Amino acid sequence: MRFRLLRRNLLLLLGVIFVLVTLLFSTRVLVISEDDPRADSSRNVDSNGNQGTNSCEVFHFGSVSELTQSVYSANYKQCVHNADRFPGEPQLVLVVQVHNRPEYLRLLIRSLETAAEVHSFLLIFSHDYFSQEINTIVQGITFCKVLQIYFPFSTQLYPKEFPGQDPRDCPRDMSKDMARKTGCLNADHPDSYGHYREAFVTQTKHHWWWKLHFVWERVQVMQGYSGFAVFLEEDNYILPDFFHVYKLMIEFRKTSCLDCDLLALGNHNGVIDFTSMSDKVLTSGWMSTKHNIGMGISREVYYKLMGCSKDYCTYDDYNWDWTLQHLSGTCISKPLKVLVAQGSRVLHTGDCGLHQKDNCRPEQASQKVRESLQKAKEGLFPPRLVLSRAEPVEHKPHMKNGGWGDVRDHALCNNYSKRQLDVNVDVGRDVCHVTRAPVFIGPPLFRVYFRKSAPVHIMAHWFHRNPLKATAPVSFNFYGVAGSPAANKICNDLRTTRARLLEMFTDSTCTPEIMKNASDAYFSLLQGKCTHVGHKVRARFISSLDGSTQENKMRFIQNFKWTDTLQGNIPSAQQDAVFEMVSMAFNVAVWYTKFASRLAGKENITEPEAKDVHKSLKVAAGIFKTLKEVHVPRLITPAEKGRDLEPRVMDAYIIQCQAEAQEVTIARAIELKHNASLIAALAFETANFYQKADHTLNTLEPECSSKWRKYLQLKQYFYMAYAFCYHGQTLLASDKCGESIRSLQEAEKCTRFFSYSRAEALCKEYRQTKGPGTTAKPSEQLFFLKLGALIKTTLEKCQRENGFIYFHKVPAEPPQLELKASYGLAEPVPFELPPLSEQCTPEVYATFDLTKGAKNDKAKPKEEEVKPVKEPDLKPQKDTGCVLS
Repeated sequence: MRFRLLRRNLLLLLGVIFVLVTLLFSTRVLVISEDDPRADSSRNVDSNGNQGTNSCEVFHFGSVSELTQSVYSANYKQCVHNADRFPGEPQLVLVVQVHNRPEYLRLLIRSLETAAEVHSFLLIFSHDYFSQEINTIVQGITFCKVLQIYFPFSTQLYPKEFPGQDPRDCPRDMSKDMARKTGCLNADHPDSYGHYREAFVTQTKHHWWWKLHFVWERVQVMQGYSGFAVFLEEDNYILPDFFHVYKLMIEFRKTSCLDCDLLALGNHNGVIDFTSMSDKVLTSGWMSTKHNIGMGISREVYYKLMGCSKDYCTYDDYNWDWTLQHLSGTCISKPLKVLVAQGSRVLHTGDCGLHQKDNCRPEQASQKVRESLQKAKEGLFPPRLVLSRAEPVEHKPHMKNGGWGDVRDHALCNNYSKRQLDVNVDVGRDVCHVTRAPVFIGPPLFRVYFRKSAPVHIMAHWFHRNPLKATAPVSFNFYGVAGSPAANKICNDLRTTRARLLEMFTDSTCTPEIMKNASDAYFSLLQGKCTHVGHKVRARFISSLDGSTQENKMRFIQNFKWTDTLQGNIPSAQQDAVFEMVSMAFNVAVWYTKFASRLAGKENITEPEAKDVHKSLKVAAGIFKTLKEVHVPRLITPAEKGRDLEPRVMDAYIIQCQAEAQEVTIARAIELKHNASLIAALAFETANFYQKADHTLNTLEPECSSKWRKYLQLKQYFYMAYAFCYHGQTLLASDKCGESIRSLQEAEKCTRFFSYSRAEALCKEYRQTKGPGTTAKPSEQLFFLKLGALIKTTLEKCQRENGFIYFHKVPAEPPQLELKASYGLAEPVPFELPPLSEQCTPEVYATFDLTKGAKNDKAKPKEEEVKPVKEPDLKPQKDTGCVLS
């Protein structure tokens, strides 16, 4: 009997082990480090950034686990088919969103094969349904380069969990009260019409947003591409002159519609009146019902859209195009303007889709296409385009359609632009926590769960800000010096990336990620004028691109003009690319401080926002510090006294950024009720930072620095008052009530040290002082008023306790503060310039011929004046008494 029992237990144990091992293998996460040289070597990238077909691997369609790993690997390796047959950069990128209609996809590919100059295209197929049939269709293309990317959050990969349909989710039409009673997962989050999410409905909007980001940020072969990406769907059909009309629209935009944001090569009119409309275009505000087919998006517009990621991801409409129309004119302050081809070059063939799944008739669609081509053939390939009319460009609000109320969708959507998805999303009392591995590739596991958490609010801040530096336009037209198409492309890209970066400085929707992308794009090209390809150049040298130790011949070819943050509109000029790099990077750092100031001035700043403020200030400090120590010493002409690049001014900016970052730390420590001794020490260190910054500026001209110095003095006194206040609390906790009272009295009024009373007087002085910087009423700031109340109540408590319990004598002299903070001190984030652009090679460098520049000197245009930067007119935040600059 005992033997039978032991054998039964052994069998049960073996069964449990087998189940656990099976689960372990079925849910494993494939992690590939970006720093792993073996992973990099498997990508097999050629000199043009393409990957040969020998790096492609077999896609496995067996289990969900195998399919997921195939998706992960394909998105990482990015195999470009036919790259060997069609070398060079693409002239046009077409991005096709593919679901599960293979017959319509065949029609689209057939139309592409007959399109003029198709060999110069890059076709990107973005899949959210994975099948052998669809893969075979796409990989059968032989007429141009093809890249397949795979939406890693497809419902096919998550059949019984979010972002698929979890069995524990609430049914679509269940009432909220009933949902709460049943305890289904998303009971608290129906849409605006009381309906709960349906995974197959939300997938399209998710896929579109992920695809937009992945194409512009993660697709390697797209790096350096400066044209438009045209977005299509599997049930589209393009006409033979599609690329011809695209080129005409690009030229028309350059000459007659520079403010056009988008292109629409298609419309929903089919080929009605095609012959008469073939050469006609119109301009209009973008509308989802008219302009969502054959839509061309530039990198500049992509940056604008990514600045509105939060609005896109939380707007309760399951349609990506209606959501885009909502953003145009709301989050994007100026409505998007579109240039429209009235003779549509994109036909819509689909007669079934998201809402109509039955009765797909691809054979009828094919017949309809043949008839349309017959009608359109006389109007193809027009020699030029003519503007028929210009419609008003305005925001047209609409009633949202719902279907997008679940906070899990919001969290997932918001994090496509981040490499690591690990976020907390405030939803009142609930927090949706999302955990997974790198989002841009798409690993197998994804878990979303709810947990209770109280919202954390950090106090609002106020920061003084000097104005942005202004600069004269730079054409990078080297008058024949650029002796090859590749050299000319570098010049053109320098001009466009510089213009885009300058635009980002004043775009209120710009985020740190967008700013980093824009600045990296410019600096990676600009370094080609002052660094050496393939080697790490030491800070004090500027090497040539041909490998010698001589000066880069391109460094001194262009003149640059910049104003200073303290000197008004009086520019400095140097014919030095290093001067341009340092000045532009200086402005990037100033932008980070302004972004932090704008975010910190909110009435109720949340914990994630406080972290963004803290990080932005440390990033700015790191940029200023690196410029001062590494790049400014490389200038041939030293900075004049009082100019931005002078050591005193740069030191002041560095110290101010560190001090302001510590303010955020102090605010968090107060909100979370950390030890009073820690808060006192941090406040004392911060006050010393502000004092040091003020002393750094004391030899500058008063008209330039007075307002800035008043701010630094105000903050110094303010945080010294904070230090005495919390030191008083520490003394009270140690039963030193008399000394505690004296410390709090020192915080309240002025004797030998700095006080709240003195800070209040400085508030008035700051407001009345003229000079560059913010216009504000610091004494009406919420943070200032809170300190006054805190000192008063704490002092009253100490005096009351001393009268009833301690009966200590109050010392005549205030306590000497010798506080050192062990935690929370802010250090600058190290700053590094991005890697040199792949365009800047020794071969291209050799084609720049400076001897030809003198021939065209007479043709140089008149120098343009430096116009002040028109910064966003931001209204005061509620209860802050401050106008942020």
